[in-house]
Amino acid sequence: MIRLLLRIRFLSARHGLRILLTRRRFRLVTVILTVSVFWSALFWGFYRAFVFLQGFLGLGEILIDRLIYLLSFALFGMLVISNAVISFQLHYKARETASLLSLPLPCSSLFLYLLSETVVLSTWATVFLVLPVALAYGLTHALPPWGYLGFPLFGFSLAALAALLGSLLAAGIPRILASPRLKVLAAAAILALALVPLGRRFVRPPPPRVSDQRMFLVNDLLKHSRLTLNPLLPSYWAAEGFLQFVRGRPARAWEFLAVLGVNLLFLSSAVHLAAGIPYYRTWALYRGRGGGQKRVSAMPQLRGEVLAFLSPPARAFLVKDAKTFLREPSQWIQALVLFGLLAIYIVNIKNMPTDVRQLFWKNLITFFNLGASSLILATLTTRFVFPALSLEGRTFWVLGLAPARRSLVFWSKFWTSFLAALLVTEGLIALSNHILEVPAGLRMIAGGTILLMCLALTSLALGMGAIFPDFKEDNPARIASGFGGTLSLVLSLIYIAITLGIVVATVQLAAFRKGWSAPFQAWLLPAGITAAVLFTAAVTGFSLRLGRRALDRRDF
Repeated sequence: MIRLLLRIRFLSARHGLRILLTRRRFRLVTVILTVSVFWSALFWGFYRAFVFLQGFLGLGEILIDRLIYLLSFALFGMLVISNAVISFQLHYKARETASLLSLPLPCSSLFLYLLSETVVLSTWATVFLVLPVALAYGLTHALPPWGYLGFPLFGFSLAALAALLGSLLAAGIPRILASPRLKVLAAAAILALALVPLGRRFVRPPPPRVSDQRMFLVNDLLKHSRLTLNPLLPSYWAAEGFLQFVRGRPARAWEFLAVLGVNLLFLSSAVHLAAGIPYYRTWALYRGRGGGQKRVSAMPQLRGEVLAFLSPPARAFLVKDAKTFLREPSQWIQALVLFGLLAIYIVNIKNMPTDVRQLFWKNLITFFNLGASSLILATLTTRFVFPALSLEGRTFWVLGLAPARRSLVFWSKFWTSFLAALLVTEGLIALSNHILEVPAGLRMIAGGTILLMCLALTSLALGMGAIFPDFKEDNPARIASGFGGTLSLVLSLIYIAITLGIVVATVQLAAFRKGWSAPFQAWLLPAGITAAVLFTAAVTGFSLRLGRRALDRRDF
């Protein structure tokens, strides 16, 4: 049965590709060009980074190995979260699942079919990002042709392990949501995990004695990445096995591959147990929830007091979007994880060496934090804001019959997304500036830049979502992975590169460039900021105008 389902999906994908090749060649050429440019830039950046690290104080290989461990650890964590969220969407929320369960198909076949689709949706972007890293590593280390086999051998094993673990986590979400007691236990477990790093700071063992000054420097520099060297982590098995494989130690590499294989077999057995009758019971439990006693909510009074300045239709749309987002754990948990990781990094800035208190390093780290926040914001706007209009579904015509302008739907989603993004990112940047003790001028520039980022990235994602909607799909992951979502993400990355390039160049030149005339030095920073503001205004206005026009012209 699962072969039949996979064949149907394959024929559908082939038909879509045929349409793309014959009728939508402009889209295909645009995607190929933008992806090629982005892939080439990523390859060039990692190639230069590996070349630089190889000559760093004679300790290049140690640093590169630690970078491999960090990359493996980060990818495994993100793949587990991504698979859990997408698996929850496909197995329990998608309308297609309800229709498939009504067919004479075994529940196990349906579960495995949806799991295979989850793996594709959650892993293709990771493969795309890892390919230039693998090629850059191979060229800088002069790997033989067989050495490149280590990447798919250990990479796909780690990705399969993350997919199975994510599907098991997704299977537990409905039971947690249906039981108040399990909700409390889950919250306590998350809180305990969050307090683990704090507890380790009080029971930290004394640093090892190192006679070599260079090794002491490396140990001090990399002490916060020791977690990735834990031999109980699957990411460690994959990274260590890969390193042993490319260094010509196949016996040691096969040992780690065997460990990955044994854990894959164990999790496969667990997934097989969860894929039968327990899956149907869990699906029925989730779909049948919500029939308990209704509680009186204070939301109407709060809505009337806080949002009194808005018109009643705008207030209703704003509250609807907020409730829809908060009621879906699969939506807000991704944003919570990404911004949580960034917050943990920012809080740990104070543990860096004291040299970062110098003005040059303050500027560099501040702009690095701006770049990291902007990249996460671009990812989240593509994931959440771009599908916002499409998720209204086939019933969008009902909103068109409401006693309100259709553009009000567009603007309510814009303001909801923009204010939410601004609140989180401005808070993180303000925290970073406070920890680094950044001068007041640089604080204003950082805060203003992240404001521009929120405005442009939200407008770009919403406008592209209105131009390329998909009202037949109810899975936001599928909507965001289409042509429009990919183009939106690429355009967002281009905007971030241009805007950050303008701001960073003008600030660094104005602060550290000597020998220029005083009038030119004085006008350099205002000119750069003005250019960034004008560019953002153009991107924002163009995106919102095109999106609103496309939505007004659409016939429902």
